[in-house]
Amino acid sequence: MDYYLLEIADRSLDDYRRRYFAAATANGTTLTGHFNNFALHSIATSLSLVDNAILHYSVPGSYLIETINHPLPRAEDTRTNDAVNDAAQLSFTFAYMVAFGMAFLVGSYATNCIEL
Repeated sequence: MDYYLLEIADRSLDDYRRRYFAAATANGTTLTGHFNNFALHSIATSLSLVDNAILHYSVPGSYLIETINHPLPRAEDTRTNDAVNDAAQLSFTFAYMVAFGMAFLVGSYATNCIEL
């Protein structure tokens, strides 16, 4: 499976990222799950596929392990720090653009005064 996935990635990395999220390799008594780290849900999907394969092999019947992947909410201080950083970046960008605009404004007046 490793060589197959690497061959696909060598051919087209975009196709590899969009189409291949989870895979598994079985070698004797070892079952290895592979996941594409591009999508955040692929880790849980790969684990679910491997666990269900082991379950179907071990226990006869139609049992299923359901995996649900919900990200934890961000902490209050993390959200506050992100808001402060975003505000600081926005204010810096605004100040930079105003200074840049003023430089062009002064430059255009200076150019007009020289021509007169």
